[in-house]
Amino acid sequence: MSLEEQCYLLNYLIESDTEGYFKDHINLIKLELDWHIYHYGEHFALKRNEVRGGFSIRKKIIKLYNIYAALRNNHCDSNKKNVLSSVYFPFFNDALKKAGINPVSPYWAPMGKKVAGNAAIIRSVRGITATLKNASFQQLISTSFQQEIKDYQELISTFLQEQPYQALFLYTDQYFQAKVSIKAFKQQNRPSFILSHGLPGIYSSYIDSKADYLMVWGNKIKENYIKAGFSEEKILVSGHPAYQQRNYTQQTLRFDLSDVLVLAKAVSAHQHSYSPIVCDRGVLVIYLLRIKEVLQSLGVKRARLRPHPTMSVDWLLSFLGDDFFTVDTQPLPASLQRSSLVVGPTSTVLLESVFHGVNYTIFEPVFEGKDLTGYTLVPPFDGSDDNIPVAFTDSELLRMLKNKESVNPELVNTYLAPFDITAIQHLFC
Repeated sequence: MSLEEQCYLLNYLIESDTEGYFKDHINLIKLELDWHIYHYGEHFALKRNEVRGGFSIRKKIIKLYNIYAALRNNHCDSNKKNVLSSVYFPFFNDALKKAGINPVSPYWAPMGKKVAGNAAIIRSVRGITATLKNASFQQLISTSFQQEIKDYQELISTFLQEQPYQALFLYTDQYFQAKVSIKAFKQQNRPSFILSHGLPGIYSSYIDSKADYLMVWGNKIKENYIKAGFSEEKILVSGHPAYQQRNYTQQTLRFDLSDVLVLAKAVSAHQHSYSPIVCDRGVLVIYLLRIKEVLQSLGVKRARLRPHPTMSVDWLLSFLGDDFFTVDTQPLPASLQRSSLVVGPTSTVLLESVFHGVNYTIFEPVFEGKDLTGYTLVPPFDGSDDNIPVAFTDSELLRMLKNKESVNPELVNTYLAPFDITAIQHLFC
């Protein structure tokens, strides 16, 4: 075990547990435990147990409806293939419906009008959710909560055994509820799928590996996962149903300095594996100051700043001031549509920018092969793709902006395949 791994609290607890009580429990709620350790500081937009948007009458009504829908639990259609889906992208669930598949969301991740559950699940989910949100770290690893989690797993397994759901769809496997659902479907030999929602910033055997299949947008992403150690059979190229309207490759991308959008880097509130990476949050400010200096050297007076949704823009501005950056508050599509250039780090916004006809200049300063936050760069943000230039230094960023070194729109063909529901349909229909 490396020094970094020895300094990771969850590793210490597992290694210190000679009876083996902790390991399975910690693996199940690893993400939620990590939040107690790493989700702190004014640089985060929300506090650890804070809900985005706070209380509202609308949210209360939705919660009450979800209870009502789960108690009814009559959403399966005997004339269709029924699946359980916690994927929150409406375009995906709509695509399932068009293919004659009936998606129903579980009470532990409800959305839409069809919610599966029963009274026992409602009580248990509400209790466990409250504990995960409000309890201390010590309470979360207590024997009483371990037993509560075991009872809950049995409850979910029994419930799903009685339901005709032929497959499970998730958007990640990192949350506690996702792990419980995957385990229950595996016990009943029913397939589970994770729908990747963009260009991965990390290729890890720990992330999005627990389900039977991982659905990705394009062939290049599949290649990257295989190189990271995933089996070829596990990775399915499904494409993306929201981006099929036109040919994005036959266009010249906008590239000038009249209305520049700058994306900020972010730090994670949890660890993505059992090999922890902890960075100095000051690098978030350094990253933006370096971009500011390059843009100013080219005569740019103002630029729009768009922080990651998890980061606090007020915290960033307390260091940056307001003499250069203006906070971008528009919806992303509208923001990209007006932008003359986008500068930013590893992000799916690379593809989004091409979709909206504007160049995305990647700026990823590196030291000993790691980015400013300590992560190893992954394709295509590591400069390995000739269609996608990357600036690793300030001087390279300056050169790329001066020479208008643009990404090649052809990248869409390799990272985004036409949407194909049959890539997954035959596995459970």
